Amino acid sequence: MPLRDGDVLKFQVRDVDRDEVIVKLRSWDWNPTPAGALPRITIHGLEQASLFQIDIEPERQPIIDDRRTIHGELASREKTSVELEALRKYLGITK
Repeated sequence: MPLRDGDVLKFQVRDVDRDEVIVKLRSWDWNPTPAGALPRITIHGLEQASLFQIDIEPERQPIIDDRRTIHGELASREKTSVELEALRKYLGITK
């Protein structure tokens, strides 16, 4: 059953198996933290067990990179003759 965002996964491990389970979980890059101790009912009666929790980060929504990459040559700073002529006409400069 999936967890809601912000919920933690809790599990209980018998103390005799605790170290082996925690080492295995850490080898998978999980970080279990202790959350208490509760007895566990087994076929041998009550056994000491530890409660652990793992904070699972919610899935992040992928960010779409919609920035367009401009391809081609860079524009030159030089004005074309048509642009220069239009600028001279606008400013009232005669040759």
